[in-house]
Amino acid sequence: MSLLKKTGILCITAGSLAVLYSVYTRVLLERQNNRVDIIIEEADDKDDDEYAGVLLELTLCEWVDRSYAARWVPGDHNPFSAPPYDSAILIFSSEKLYEHAAGVMAMKLGPNIESKSYGGNQYIRVGGYSWEDVKDMGMGILPVNPGDGRSYYLRPVNDRWVNREYIDWLFPGAEGAGIIFRGPEVTGYPEHMPLVREWLRKKKAKLYIIEFFRQKGLRDLADGIGVSRLFSVTQESGKEEAIRKCIRGIRERNIRGIYLKGPVRHELADELAGKIAAMGYSLGRPLFFPVSGGPGLLNFAGALFVLTGIIMLRYARRGYLYAASVSAFLLLYLLSPMISVQALALLISMVFPVIALDAAVREETGFGKALFIIFGFSVIAGLVLSGMLAAPAFYVKLYSLRGIKLALIMPLAAGLMVLYRGENILRRNIVWGEALIFIAVAGVMGLYILRSSNADIGLISAAELRIRSALESMLVYRPRFKEFLFGHPLLVCGIYMMKNRINFRYDRFLVLLGLTGQCSVINTFMHIHTPFIVSVTRTAWGMILGLALGFMIAAAIKKWRLSTK
Repeated sequence: MSLLKKTGILCITAGSLAVLYSVYTRVLLERQNNRVDIIIEEADDKDDDEYAGVLLELTLCEWVDRSYAARWVPGDHNPFSAPPYDSAILIFSSEKLYEHAAGVMAMKLGPNIESKSYGGNQYIRVGGYSWEDVKDMGMGILPVNPGDGRSYYLRPVNDRWVNREYIDWLFPGAEGAGIIFRGPEVTGYPEHMPLVREWLRKKKAKLYIIEFFRQKGLRDLADGIGVSRLFSVTQESGKEEAIRKCIRGIRERNIRGIYLKGPVRHELADELAGKIAAMGYSLGRPLFFPVSGGPGLLNFAGALFVLTGIIMLRYARRGYLYAASVSAFLLLYLLSPMISVQALALLISMVFPVIALDAAVREETGFGKALFIIFGFSVIAGLVLSGMLAAPAFYVKLYSLRGIKLALIMPLAAGLMVLYRGENILRRNIVWGEALIFIAVAGVMGLYILRSSNADIGLISAAELRIRSALESMLVYRPRFKEFLFGHPLLVCGIYMMKNRINFRYDRFLVLLGLTGQCSVINTFMHIHTPFIVSVTRTAWGMILGLALGFMIAAAIKKWRLSTK
């Protein structure tokens, strides 16, 4: 055995130990994250202390909507002499609300406000600003008595008048509080974010990331602060559908905060709490992951060594290139950990399927061994990625891998070159059957890429949704259709035909289409916000069902072939 291959084995061994340790610590951390908080925005029973509540920072417009204040209408009496009609004038009948509003507006607008009493009411005039200018101004958190036994989350907003004085007034009461920023920006964005971060760290506050909703500044603000994932839901789609969405988020996407928006009947919260308990979770404040940078050097180096070692064993030549590549990646990590981790993750997802396919289609590799190599490499790639990306920033999806579509496309493009090695397919005479098959393959690839998105693009039929629901009822974590109904069976059939020399012109196209299942397997493990055990179970079910279906089709082909001889 050459020195290069021995070095490759050493790299794989060392890297595997680091990767497995990272996976082990990830599983332990996920097992500890077993509490879910049900948060009610507006409860129908105000005295219920069982679930967490929210302290909303309302805007002036919402104050008016809730009758905390009223707008002055031109023509009505007021205490101001000849007010300009484009000035905003607010009327208060409550002394406490008036004092609160006057204090907040004085901090934000300074000398631009004027207040007077008239006819038993208090008036505030905002000079130089119309109602359209000030209606979105946040008015702070109204003083309330939360009551014993009930936890609350703060929901502050951001507006153009937020300043240092206002921040220093708003956040001192956030001791150990959970923060759910309201609106498209975090409070203080962009100018005063360092001050907000300083307050949150000082008060040991925790942050929630709202799923499917990007808030400007949240990523920078979360550095060094505990973070968890929250799913927001309303009852508009019905109680059963709302509960189904919540349970799926908890089980499959590490959601640990359920925010019930709008007026909520407690039957919904009670039924949801019962289902959460039945899954083995408990109610209460969840584990907030401390976010500080990306994956550690041990995770990164372990994945890098495994990839390098496998390439060394498969292509044992030019050892200086391996040393240079490893050094370059480690240097890139020191300069930018997050960029280097994402680049290596995409490289692993693209290289592993191609190396496996290259080894599987060689003449000396039998049918069973070929399948073992291809499926085995996908599992190894999944484990390597799970270990490397095991970091809180990916757990809570504060960071997501970029270029995942490339990880689905590039292995198929490289696989085409491997399958047609030695042939110049561009100079071959056109065979219309092959041309049509190629067009069909391109269409399937396009559909495959579109359906890999989380966005609702209208490609999932009602019948498919019913099948998904049935599979979830039977298997809990349903396998992906593109794996067990498409990719895996086609791969088995294509490899079977190639290894048994069945005269079928399009066997290589079947193998290429079947490679989509392997790309999907690797893609599953790249979603670190999905618990590891969920990814493993889903992949296992996909392989079991897909291989079974593939072997059944291969047996039918074998029987048909024998009957036609």
